[in-house]
Amino acid sequence: MTIEWLEKCIEMAGYYPDWKQRKQIHNTNIKRQDIDCIGKAEKALSNKLVTFVRTVGETVPPFLREELKEKFYQWIDATGINAKNCPKRLAFFLLGVHEILEGKDAKIERDSENKKRNLDPESQEYDKELNRIFAYIQAPLQKERNEVISLEGKRWDNISIENQFEGDAN
Repeated sequence: MTIEWLEKCIEMAGYYPDWKQRKQIHNTNIKRQDIDCIGKAEKALSNKLVTFVRTVGETVPPFLREELKEKFYQWIDATGINAKNCPKRLAFFLLGVHEILEGKDAKIERDSENKKRNLDPESQEYDKELNRIFAYIQAPLQKERNEVISLEGKRWDNISIENQFEGDAN
């Protein structure tokens, strides 16, 4: 989902005129209708990075962290993003993903904890937003539940994962 949101931000920012050919995920799971400007897309991506930090954290075994790194670097190569053509704002997010994958995620976690609240937790607006979030996550949660059921009884080495990105991780 982090890469899907990276691609959404790149598309909305218009960094690359040929992005439709460069992008790697064509069947996106992003269904949010309220993301109508780059600022909102970047805020959603920032939230995904915080979720990614907490998911990857210390509990992910080293071999899986290495696989995630390889997939991320393959994605970057496949999209043709490099140091010469990467806008600073995009580099900020790519560096964030890289640091998470390297286990250097303390700054992202600290920034998340110190973030100023936009809504008062005692307000009706907060309740509405919380309900909207719960409704939004139901489809992805059900998809994950179905995947858990399909993987039941299988070991990690019995599961084949297709290579999504044709880039070179090196």
